[in-house]
Amino acid sequence: MLVDEVADEVARRGSGTPDRRMVIDKLAQAAGELEILSGRSFQPARRMTSIFEPNGLPFVDVPDLIIGSLDSETGPWAIADPVNPGMATVLQGRVLG
Repeated sequence: MLVDEVADEVARRGSGTPDRRMVIDKLAQAAGELEILSGRSFQPARRMTSIFEPNGLPFVDVPDLIIGSLDSETGPWAIADPVNPGMATVLQGRVLG
């Protein structure tokens, strides 16, 4: 959801007529605090092309991969995050065994 859409939703749910710039500033402040508390930086979703070189290991570290967004049927395979099953932070690059 874009900041503008969130600001519109906050303004719609709130009482009165809040200043849109103030709402966006408060949303940015809240987002910064969430990033500090989580120890991460959340960037907007974007499409990227990556080359995976596992260096002989079966797993590759990838930040913030959305499950189902990988266009590959033969591998690598995204390993779902146990806390957030819609995201992956690890790819399995080859079959173990």
